[in-house]
Amino acid sequence: LGINLSTDVTVFIFVLFFGFIVSCGIRATDHANRLLMFAKFALFSITVIGLASHFDFKIISFVPQKNLAPSLLIIVITSFGFATLIPSLRNYYQSDIKKIKKIIFCGTCIPLVTYIIWITVIFAIVPYQSLLEISQSSQPVSDLQLALSGALHIVWITQAMNIFSGICIITSFLANSVSFT
Repeated sequence: LGINLSTDVTVFIFVLFFGFIVSCGIRATDHANRLLMFAKFALFSITVIGLASHFDFKIISFVPQKNLAPSLLIIVITSFGFATLIPSLRNYYQSDIKKIKKIIFCGTCIPLVTYIIWITVIFAIVPYQSLLEISQSSQPVSDLQLALSGALHIVWITQAMNIFSGICIITSFLANSVSFT
């Protein structure tokens, strides 16, 4: 569009727009979040399928198995990071414990499976030494995007990952905002 806005203005617009959705209530926020989650799932699926032809599972066998526990801790923390939503879920689902348990189970399993798939994809494409360098970087997400784009010569990977990251920020904002309602 050719419009250049300052960071402060874009943050203000972001909070104003998505804050309005949250102010419309948990149902509106839920519907917006579902739409965004569908887009996130579609982007993730397209990216993984696009990368599938470049998998080299021999690379994975060279990953040291000793030091993976700290790396996997983030999966557990993220998968259970929605505990603040439980009171809002209880209210939204009118204390239907069976539904709430199902939602918590799915809400834990979906990120876990997604992370396992993503980690497998990354470890099957990017050599371990490059991953070590990326882990020490001040901009690991950007460096990972560059490593994937450079290794595969696929420009759209970076664009898809940027959109995916943006949607992750939005859904996180919505989820955290709902926990305060």
